[in-house]
Amino acid sequence: MDKTPLTAIVFRPLGAAIVSLLLLYGCIKPKPSPPQTTVAAGILVGNEGTFQFNNASIGIWDETTNQYLADRFHHANQTPLGDILQDMWMDGDRLWLVVNNSQKIEIVDRRDFRRIATIRPIHSPRYVAPASDTTVWVSQIWEDSIVVVHRQRFEVLYKLPFPPGWSEDLLPIDHWMWIASPSFYTGPAQHHLYRMRIDPPHRLDSIAIGASPTHLLQSDDTTVWVLCSGHSNSSIPPSLYAVHAYTFEVMREHILPVQTGALGSGMCFDPNSRNLYILYGDVFVLGTSALSPQIKSLLPARGKTYYSIGWLPDKGILLLGDAVDFVQRGVVEMRKPPDTTVLNSFRAGIIPSLFMPIQ
Repeated sequence: MDKTPLTAIVFRPLGAAIVSLLLLYGCIKPKPSPPQTTVAAGILVGNEGTFQFNNASIGIWDETTNQYLADRFHHANQTPLGDILQDMWMDGDRLWLVVNNSQKIEIVDRRDFRRIATIRPIHSPRYVAPASDTTVWVSQIWEDSIVVVHRQRFEVLYKLPFPPGWSEDLLPIDHWMWIASPSFYTGPAQHHLYRMRIDPPHRLDSIAIGASPTHLLQSDDTTVWVLCSGHSNSSIPPSLYAVHAYTFEVMREHILPVQTGALGSGMCFDPNSRNLYILYGDVFVLGTSALSPQIKSLLPARGKTYYSIGWLPDKGILLLGDAVDFVQRGVVEMRKPPDTTVLNSFRAGIIPSLFMPIQ
């Protein structure tokens, strides 16, 4: 008869299992930690990606090494960012990434791009802007509403009705949120610029302006520039408006000297020269301090697909994103006005569309 104690019978197989697990664990290499992205100076580049290809990305051009560090979100989280990066906004150490066709907003740490939170569901997010210390507003294209989310808890609080429909670029000024509202691709031209009171009861005002207000930029305490993309079905050309920041009245209007539509458009401003740079296919400039300011051609595209524009204020450098063919990696050009000499260029991700200086 086996005289082995019961405890030995129980613990022998258990001990063998523990030894096996320890041996197995010794053969498994732990997953590497996400790489730290510490760049002293450079450019954070948001790449829109090709529609429905799920290849939007975030990258960094390192000024010190003259290298482009690609796919920071993917490296940090081991998952793609999503489909169509529409907007990004820095809130302290947190970077908000609006991923339009993935119907979400990703919040990441600006230092290593690790995910902090994901805000869902938002049907068709376009742009974000802070409305208060605790709320952020999100514009939408396919819903007649603006989404209000909590700035610290990263959750949807409620929706504000926006009867005009498509809400695009957002700009907070004092107690108002300015709202660009373009025309839909089919249908009549939309000719109004809106602003909504941030505090309840959220009164909505509007003024008549050019067709399809799309981009908003405040150049000083009293002036907001509104880039209107026009309406091809109605043969209405693109235009630029200066609107008073507090009276909400049109101060002047300019018609862009172009003949066709543009795949990419945008604006940036140099506070030193007081020049407003406008992208609409080609690049134009408006000297805003001139007695009789006129839009002038600065840089013809000459076959390039300029899709985005930005400004490095400390260096006085104009950034242009060339989408090339919208499939391969795009090119970011760094040019020095007024002669637009190319200082540098680098390959970024697919459709570079957003720029943010790193200092």
